Amino acid sequence: YAGTINLGGSLDIRTTSHPADFTSARIVRMLGGSSRRRAPSERMVERFARIYTPAVLSLAFLVALLPPLVAGGGWRHWLHEGMVVLLIACPCALVISTPVTVAAALASAARRGVLIKGGAFLEELGVVRRMGFEHPGVLTLGCPGDGYDPPREEAEQAMRQLQDAGVATAAGAMPPGEARPAAWVTAGGSGSRDGDLTIAFGSQSLDAAIETADVVVLADDLMRLPFAVRHARRSLRIIRQNVAVAVGLKLAFLVVAIAGSATLWMALAADMGATWLVVLNGLRMLWAKP
Repeated sequence: YAGTINLGGSLDIRTTSHPADFTSARIVRMLGGSSRRRAPSERMVERFARIYTPAVLSLAFLVALLPPLVAGGGWRHWLHEGMVVLLIACPCALVISTPVTVAAALASAARRGVLIKGGAFLEELGVVRRMGFEHPGVLTLGCPGDGYDPPREEAEQAMRQLQDAGVATAAGAMPPGEARPAAWVTAGGSGSRDGDLTIAFGSQSLDAAIETADVVVLADDLMRLPFAVRHARRSLRIIRQNVAVAVGLKLAFLVVAIAGSATLWMALAADMGATWLVVLNGLRMLWAKP
């Protein structure tokens, strides 16, 4: 038994599976691979930064060099202005605004028993509009062939909360309609019935589902599903807030710099201040609301 110590004698031990096949090892692999499934908003920001960063560098060089060379301005003054523009326009806050929020959201969801395999699935869960449930096995306690399938106590409340959140639900099939994305909740971890997102539900389905499903609910509690949807939507709101703060502050201070009223310390405060604001705002996702 776990925790006991063999003080004398010998033990014959036979292993039945490789350590890499243990559930805990699979969970670690899944969370470790989540960084490769980045959110669309994160990829968009990175693509934008690849264009924005060299453009800002070019603008700073032009501000620093053109006035002295063309109009005879003072080198010291315009070098200072070029550094101010460079600091104000630095994309640090914008680039970090999404990944810090996604990482915090994935970690807090995992603490509450919902494993999401990356930012892409987190964003998809946040905009899901239809959810179909495998039946029986998810909405009921029984399995096919049992002959007695009592409904889960929390099933009605979970379905009602999903519907209140604008998610159409149905048992045994995908809800009718064309709204996307759609999610399929299964107890066996098999592929979805015309769903964009596969959610494996319950501890019994974990071994089969952890490698194939996009989201894994570890506990046998249907209330984790409306929580997961609300959690994903909250993360999307915070991502939008962070992008707005990062871009808004940069534009505001850039206007001040163009007007000639910005100092180097003001530019530094704008860059570091915006970065700290988006980081702290994103870390709020660590405290998941039930």
